[in-house]
Amino acid sequence: MARLVSEEDSWSAHDATVRIHAPPPPDRGGVSRDRRPGGAGPQPRALRRPHGRVQPFPLRQERLGHGSDERRRARREERPDHRPIPEPVRHRARRWPHHHPPHLRLHAPRRQDDLGAKHRTRRTYEAGARGGQGRERRERPGEILVNATAQTPKDDADLIIDGLNITERVAEIEEQGYTIVEDFISQPEVARLRHAFDTEVPITEMRAIGTDTGQTWRAHNLLAKTRAVDYLFLDRRIRALIEGVLGPRVQVNVTTLFNVLPGETRQFLHQDDGLWPIPRPHPHFVCNALIALDDYDLENGATHIVPYSHKWHDRKVDQDIETTRVVMRSGTMLMWEGGLWHGGGANTSKDRERLGFFMSHNVAYLRPQEIQLVSVPRETVKQMPTELQRLLGYHRFGIGVDGRDPIDVLYDGNVFNPTAKLAQEWRGTQDGIGR
Repeated sequence: MARLVSEEDSWSAHDATVRIHAPPPPDRGGVSRDRRPGGAGPQPRALRRPHGRVQPFPLRQERLGHGSDERRRARREERPDHRPIPEPVRHRARRWPHHHPPHLRLHAPRRQDDLGAKHRTRRTYEAGARGGQGRERRERPGEILVNATAQTPKDDADLIIDGLNITERVAEIEEQGYTIVEDFISQPEVARLRHAFDTEVPITEMRAIGTDTGQTWRAHNLLAKTRAVDYLFLDRRIRALIEGVLGPRVQVNVTTLFNVLPGETRQFLHQDDGLWPIPRPHPHFVCNALIALDDYDLENGATHIVPYSHKWHDRKVDQDIETTRVVMRSGTMLMWEGGLWHGGGANTSKDRERLGFFMSHNVAYLRPQEIQLVSVPRETVKQMPTELQRLLGYHRFGIGVDGRDPIDVLYDGNVFNPTAKLAQEWRGTQDGIGR
């Protein structure tokens, strides 16, 4: 089961307890001398462990078959600084999950719980103002880390933000491809969003995938048109869920307001990550959320989904396949992985609209569908919090802008590195051109 817990720190803690038993190197007659006043004089060379640290005592030769396990254990326990080796670790090769990319490392299986609190180190998070990227610390025995709105339970080390168990929700997305969070936003928030969309965001007719009725009205590029949705992209619960699925380096992919009118037909089943021609199976690189601003039911077109279909890497889904309908109240959020097959339902009602806000994220190394760096004017971006600017693409990816942080360039407008000089200036100050 996927978790927001990394094993990296756990392995580091266990590494400190594991003693390495290897035969000593051949004696070549070398000595080391203690030249301090009153020193002990010539001493045997200190043995070194494989990673270079000096071993404080000579390692004994213990070969397989040389005595029973009980005798070898008894000899080890005679040492004055003996520390017991956890049984599940002693005869198992070490694995290093930190070799994997961060978005894969989050889903590494948990270690066995029978190691005991003495040998277990958890990665816990205190969610901070930066949307779930809290500071990391080690849990003390019997301790529960709590701040104003985020809590890490002692038993499971689950990440909980504002009452929402992020770890369990990420596990649901990993397993079945989606999760449903009821009452994600309050009804006053729904009313404010509806008012902002009615008064600030112009919408136009856009035909949905596989439909020809023209009964769906849409507005894209919302971050350039209204500030009413900024807080949703910075919501700590959304940030933690998205990063739990995709990893820490993400960006805004699509922002859409849609209104499905009566008479609209059913949308074709599709995958949201099919735009990028990456062979399956592949790591998750798209994660989407839909917030209902009306009640969604069977009559006005509740969304069709095919649970677990994000795992069907070599299978095409028939449009007549049996689906599950997502019936939800206003204020509920549906979040799903980009490979899940889904589609909007037909609005067969006579006078009921179906309004929704759609927000999509993808990993930062892929091009987004909406080019936020062009779509949102720079003067508008300057008014946003730094974290939202980063989500729009103003993050350093390799070189950045002539070696500078894109946010610095956003404010001063200088696309040239201030330390750069023309070749003739270099020649005037140096023997040759700096390279």
